[in-house]
Parts: sequence; structure tokens; C-alpha cells
Amino acid sequence: MVNFSVAVGRQWTTSTGERREATDWFNVVAWRELAEICNQMLSKGRRVYIEGSLQTRSWEDEKGQRHYRVELVADQMILLDRYPAREREWAAESRNNV
Repeated sequence: MVNFSVAVGRQWTTSTGERREATDWFNVVAWRELAEICNQMLSKGRRVYIEGSLQTRSWEDEKGQRHYRVELVADQMILLDRYPAREREWAAESRNNV
């Protein structure tokens, strides 16, 4: 299993013509082979498409307070930017070993 966060930037123009920007952060969890691939291929700044389902977890801390966390449970991950040379080699080796 691997946990990571994905930032999604958005831009809009207000009714007064002012340009605004905001960043939303999404917690992602991946399992099994996808977790291994995400762990090896993803790094800060990589552009990525994640598809999956939303899951809400809850837990109680040592003070008895209940916490909630919404996570995207990844079913699919697609890299949207080009592979650096070392990752191209890794991907080619992975395909040859299947």
C-alpha cells in the first residue's frame, strides 16, 4: 500500500474581472501492483491522472475525538508527462519481464 497527495490547480475569473487561483489537495491510496508502480514512478511535480473511488475513513484519537479522512482509492494511474530517461528504461524492463 502507498499513500500520497495529488494537487489540482484551478483558475477562474471573478465577476469583477480579477483572476484567481486555488489548489485543492486529494489524498490517494493505492494497493498491490499499482502501489508499487506509483511508489517507483511518481515524484513531486509529476503530472498524473488518477481514477478510482472515494472512501471515507474514520478513527478516534487518544483524546477520544473522532476524525474523518476522504481518500481516493486508485484503480488506475496514468502519467501525463514524458518519462525521464531512467524511467523509460525501467518501463521497458518491466514490459520485457512480464
